[in-house]
Amino acid sequence: MTSFVDIKKYCRRLILAADDKDADEIRRVWDEFVPVAKDYERSAGNITVDLLRALNLIEGVDRGDVCILDHGCGGGGKTLFLMAVGYTNIYGVTVNQDTSNLEYVASVVCGTDHTRFHQIDGSSICFEDEKFHFVFSLQVLEHVNHDHIESFYAEEARVLKPGGVVYHEVPHQFVPFDSHAGLWFAHWAPRSLKPLAYGFGKTIQKRENMFPAGKLYTQQLDGGFLFLRSPYFHYRKLMQYFGNYDDWTVNKLTRRNNDPESYDSSAPLRIRQMMAAIFRLPVVGGFLAHLLRFGFMLQTVSVKTP
Repeated sequence: MTSFVDIKKYCRRLILAADDKDADEIRRVWDEFVPVAKDYERSAGNITVDLLRALNLIEGVDRGDVCILDHGCGGGGKTLFLMAVGYTNIYGVTVNQDTSNLEYVASVVCGTDHTRFHQIDGSSICFEDEKFHFVFSLQVLEHVNHDHIESFYAEEARVLKPGGVVYHEVPHQFVPFDSHAGLWFAHWAPRSLKPLAYGFGKTIQKRENMFPAGKLYTQQLDGGFLFLRSPYFHYRKLMQYFGNYDDWTVNKLTRRNNDPESYDSSAPLRIRQMMAAIFRLPVVGGFLAHLLRFGFMLQTVSVKTP
């Protein structure tokens, strides 16, 4: 069975070929990649099933004509996957990565003659009003700083067509395990105690004295690289800019399919597997998933009201 690990391997090969501007190699890899990506879609792979489900909310537009924005495309793994399964009218923006390799791959496999991918400063999206049918961000919002968080949502609303769909996956401050630090509960500590919390957590994890590094972890994560907010903050912003939201978190927790190899290597896989088994129990599983949903990454869908 195809896993998302396979998807990532092909994406790395495509980007490496773009490094060398090797169009022939990109076409060879792409011909292998497309059936693998389609097989993953058919199997309802855990990593992309909700993204594709949200895309299916777009009605009356052929797959190749759905205009999509990957808001925080990064290395382009999900972008290339969507292109491979037929969503070729896709664009992307990112703040902290060069997009030239992703642009080159798109130009080779889609024959595009205009720029699709841009590196931006985070304050605005470089596309015209009401261009996109679908906008998504996957584990991006937790890295948007306080100066840009308002414009992140406002710009999504500006470039989305009326009736268009926006989908977000968001790690938040209530989740007990933070995969960025690879620690339990440390990010819950008050600001003044976070150096101690990170130092203690890393000392236990590495089995050596990491207390002196606690301050560095705090500087890098808390307000530097990581801006964890509450689910209610994101709910309010969705209501403010789109007029509605639907929380899909419980649906994900109770779904039967799983792709354990695709989890972050720092994630507590055995605990995730145990919780998944509990959430699949008849009757009580759904209740527990609803009760504990804020212990997991938030997934939301909104439709822009006219």
